[in-house]
Amino acid sequence: MKRSYEMPAGTDPNQYLMVPYIKGRATCQSKNIVESFKILEQEIAEPVNIIEIGTNHGGFTLFLNDLKFEKKVHSFDIHKLALHGEELLEQEGVRFYKMDALKKGRPIIETILKEPKKCLLFCDGGNKVLEFKTFGPLLKVGDLIFAHDYFRTPQDLDETIWKWCETTEADLKETCEKANLEPYHQDAFAKSVWAARIRTKI
Repeated sequence: MKRSYEMPAGTDPNQYLMVPYIKGRATCQSKNIVESFKILEQEIAEPVNIIEIGTNHGGFTLFLNDLKFEKKVHSFDIHKLALHGEELLEQEGVRFYKMDALKKGRPIIETILKEPKKCLLFCDGGNKVLEFKTFGPLLKVGDLIFAHDYFRTPQDLDETIWKWCETTEADLKETCEKANLEPYHQDAFAKSVWAARIRTKI
């Protein structure tokens, strides 16, 4: 299926409460990320690594790269980005990996997670729950992990907020208990349909 990166004529930018485009790239994110992610700008003072699984169109990648703290963004997707997307990300200082994060990309992610810098890991690929289960236990104390398309339960899905539910509390419960992952400003991030956890101990 061909992806379109141009705003179709007559499109309502407020449809599904989405942030439509950043630097010409679709974000596929709720408008509420602007407010939710201010928390990160307020609380993070040191340089960090950001790992994004699921680059998609690259708009959210650029949003993460524009957050107001020092960071290096690493983004993984199995698809080549259209319309010179990889070149744009490179120009912005993002490292893009065209590979499956759960296969060829896994040792790369594991190496990044072992670096002493704090890491923020965003699970937004084809299997968000498996991505969370795979990498959540590898976090250092203080690292953060997020999973997209989140509602507390499937019954909480509210299409006036977002149309998709791929991550729930039940999906994450076992991994959180085993890996000591505690809620991180969950009410705030839930408004932008992200599950948010911080590792509190090994």
